[in-house]
Amino acid sequence: LTITVFDANKKTKYASSIYADKSTTNTRQNFLVTNQQDEVKLIVDLMYEQGISGMRYSISTTAEYGDLTRGPRIITDATKAEMKKILAEITSGAFAKEFIGDYKAGSPSFNKLRAAGKAHPIEQTGGELRAMMPWISAGKQKVEDAAGGSN
Repeated sequence: LTITVFDANKKTKYASSIYADKSTTNTRQNFLVTNQQDEVKLIVDLMYEQGISGMRYSISTTAEYGDLTRGPRIITDATKAEMKKILAEITSGAFAKEFIGDYKAGSPSFNKLRAAGKAHPIEQTGGELRAMMPWISAGKQKVEDAAGGSN
């Protein structure tokens, strides 16, 4: 579970943090428990609409501090080098060749990876959390059901 902090000091409509934001002097903060999928969507929407600086302004001070101090430990020179390799695979056509080859062979690699993703523990945990929040899916149809079943 993630605690979302509404930071009155920044007068933000919403903000998110894994930790309660104790760095602010404001004692009138409201906390809302959300699931991680909502957090990811929130962050992506903020970055899309306002850029990285706008996203940082809108999140809690704790989350912003974590981004600025811990983010560089995740996106390292090695990460950037691997991203460049992947981009080279895409631009050279190697990725497409691999994907098409797997598809023509009946998608054994893709299907194995897809099954592993569906069986990942975060999927079970996410399902349990969403079950505790019925308003998330109220009146909505699952994408797989709307599309006529799984691929």
